[in-house]
Amino acid sequence: VENDPSARQVLQSRFPGVRLVADVSSLERLPTGTDLLAAGFPCPDVSSLGSRQGMKGSRTSLVRHVFRLLKSNPVPWVLLENVTGLLERSGGEAPVMHYVLDELDTLGYRWAYRVLN
Repeated sequence: VENDPSARQVLQSRFPGVRLVADVSSLERLPTGTDLLAAGFPCPDVSSLGSRQGMKGSRTSLVRHVFRLLKSNPVPWVLLENVTGLLERSGGEAPVMHYVLDELDTLGYRWAYRVLN
């Protein structure tokens, strides 16, 4: 899934034959045989320069679709990336990272996270 046309072009040239969709909400299931779900979801709702709405924001909340897909199509490995703002409170709510870790726990994943700079 990639909504940026330029990034989609790069992915199509690097991974020919792999189906790409522009909108994660339109994806009904993961492809059969998926071993790794790697996702970066929009950060403007949690970044220090963004709206600070957290999961109430329309962009960061797209991560819910990752967990929707994992609930119906579990995969062995999940890799998520985002900004350090996930670790901070946004809009008076718990950090988005709490939501992410709760969902991973609910789905039975063991997890670890790292901040890379």
